[in-house]
Amino acid sequence: MPEYFAFFIKAKKQSGQQDMLFCCQADSVRVAYSQLYRALTASALHLDDYFTPRRTPLPIGIKLPAEGKLDRAFCRRYHLVGDRWLKRPRPVC
Repeated sequence: MPEYFAFFIKAKKQSGQQDMLFCCQADSVRVAYSQLYRALTASALHLDDYFTPRRTPLPIGIKLPAEGKLDRAFCRRYHLVGDRWLKRPRPVC
C-alpha cells in the first residue's frame, strides 16, 4: 500500500536559491527517492546549489504542495525546526 513521503531540499546560502519541499506517494522510500531525483533532474536546477535532500515528517494540518512537484512557495510560508514545520511569522511593516 502506498504511503506519503516528504523531502526537504535546503539551498546553500551562497547559491541565492530558495529551499524546496517535495511530496509524493510511493510504495517504498527507494521509489520515493527516485521520484524526487527525477523531479530534480527534470527541473534543470544546479544540484550543487542544494544540500542532500532529507526526508521529513509530513506536516499535519497544513495544506501540502502538489504531489510530485518541487515547491518553493511552501518553504516561504513554513520553516522546518527540528522535525516540525512551523508557520513563518508575517513581516511587520
